[in-house]
Amino acid sequence: MYWWVTGGMTVTLLLFARGWQMRGEEVSHRRWMTAGVMVNLLSALLLVGSIYGYYEGDAVRAGFLSCFHPAFSIAHRLLAGMAALLMLAQGLTGYLRAGSIHRTLQRFFIPLYLIVYFSGLVLFYPGQVC
Repeated sequence: MYWWVTGGMTVTLLLFARGWQMRGEEVSHRRWMTAGVMVNLLSALLLVGSIYGYYEGDAVRAGFLSCFHPAFSIAHRLLAGMAALLMLAQGLTGYLRAGSIHRTLQRFFIPLYLIVYFSGLVLFYPGQVC
């Protein structure tokens, strides 16, 4: 499961990067960013569903091992939740064509998503033993 979630989040990052490059072309920008949001949500549902739905809350059995202090995992989850809410707000403001709010949210979302993405790569890895 680890590789599916990591792959999905990596594809999300690539889709967001391409969408950001296309920000001058509204139709292309919307398509790339919408694809990024959809892949991200699918990956997040796969992650949460596998851990809590299938493995009864045991992240290690689901294939997400972390040898760091649990506070780091908690911080990662909180930041990931904030990033998800910002991502949805970005999508909504883009859909509603609220450009100034959309661009303001972007200044917070992009760095936060990068922090969450890379901290996930550092904190978690597939396996059963540290």
